[in-house]
Amino acid sequence: MGVGSSPYVKSINVKVPLVARRSKETLLTWARSAPLSTPIELVTMRLIGLPKHTTVKLGDLRTLPAKFGRIANFEAVKSPGQTNKGPSDWRKSLGFLGEPRNKFYITTSVTDTRRSRAPGVWEVLREKIRQG
Repeated sequence: MGVGSSPYVKSINVKVPLVARRSKETLLTWARSAPLSTPIELVTMRLIGLPKHTTVKLGDLRTLPAKFGRIANFEAVKSPGQTNKGPSDWRKSLGFLGEPRNKFYITTSVTDTRRSRAPGVWEVLREKIRQG
């Protein structure tokens, strides 16, 4: 289950400033000019069925071109300032709990995004990611 379902994003949480939460119009205006440092939490499912929370910056997400056999359509690229410390001892011993997530499948279906608490925001952010 984990190998086949790992890139599928179950939910997306965007850290929105309080000023932008006043109305839908201000939220969409903020989304159009959202800073690249905006944290986005992507929730996927692990091999054992538990959720895996991955937080990336808006500017670190890139779209992936369609390719035969590829499920993912987004990729998290590390910022130049980030360093890889290497896995800790517990991650080495329990590898299935600390599996890395850097490629994600985020649906483009309108019916799925309608269930959002803020419909339309992810579409605006997705276009911002595609434009780079």
